[in-house]
Amino acid sequence: MWRQRGLVVEKEHGKDIQFSLDWDAGDIDRWLHGLFPKVFQWLDAYLGSPTEGSFHWVLLQKEQHKLIVLERPEMSGKDLILAQGPAGRKYLEYTIHISEYSTKL
Repeated sequence: MWRQRGLVVEKEHGKDIQFSLDWDAGDIDRWLHGLFPKVFQWLDAYLGSPTEGSFHWVLLQKEQHKLIVLERPEMSGKDLILAQGPAGRKYLEYTIHISEYSTKL
């Protein structure tokens, strides 16, 4: 169900999903828009385009059995590593969680 609705992505153009540690928040935003185009089309239609430097998403980090917002003054690709989980896991088992961010929803 989640995959059919475009809410889970396991491959990007037939390849394993990759990102760069050098990315800034804008790069992450463009990458997420590419992975989840329907989600961001809906968010933009419902909420309007975000202002420069703000986004419709927040990065979540798993802490024990809860997901918490990973708050940083400047988001980077290094934060994606932190959000994907402990290094001891197989690379196929990593998960990055995001959530919508809006005062309207």
